[in-house]
Amino acid sequence: MNSKIRKPLFVLFLIVLVSACGSVSIVKVQSDADDAYLKQNYGEHGIHFVNVLQESSFNYMMNAMRSGIIDNKNLNDTQRETEIKKINAIQFVKNGYLVFNIRVPQPLYQKQYNLKFTLTDNTGVRAYKDLRYLYMKNLVSYGNVSGINFDYVWIFRLNKTLDTMQPGELPLKLSVTYPNDRTNVYLIKP
Repeated sequence: MNSKIRKPLFVLFLIVLVSACGSVSIVKVQSDADDAYLKQNYGEHGIHFVNVLQESSFNYMMNAMRSGIIDNKNLNDTQRETEIKKINAIQFVKNGYLVFNIRVPQPLYQKQYNLKFTLTDNTGVRAYKDLRYLYMKNLVSYGNVSGINFDYVWIFRLNKTLDTMQPGELPLKLSVTYPNDRTNVYLIKP
């Protein structure tokens, strides 16, 4: 995909994602992994973002997880069925999930997406029930231009929805530590 076209499309995509957040505020307050670091280690067109998971994206990701489980040659049918039941038991809850996503136009080495996460409320208590990882390879098309995106997604199921948290619990603090111990910190609140 032509880089002159790719950059505006990523910017447009980010605007749509941010506007989909509604009244949730996500602010990066620490950026040890700055743009230069991210470009050097993940490519010029890679994007990294935190978002509140919307229902359509949730459904898309759950379907991708089901497909990945069924496709997994390392699992026998009984294991697949067990894992699918776990996925099917997960229900969408508005403002109940956060995602961290790395989207790049080329696949990454495991060491590049071997990230560490900390998500706590304002009192320092862990703010999520579980964390799921999802890898997706997507064919994308914008008019006459097409290409492939590789998404590395971490889905946090929150202990409480953002809109039911007490003022003393907010903001949530998400720390993302990249290889070489560079950390970005985001504050999240409704």
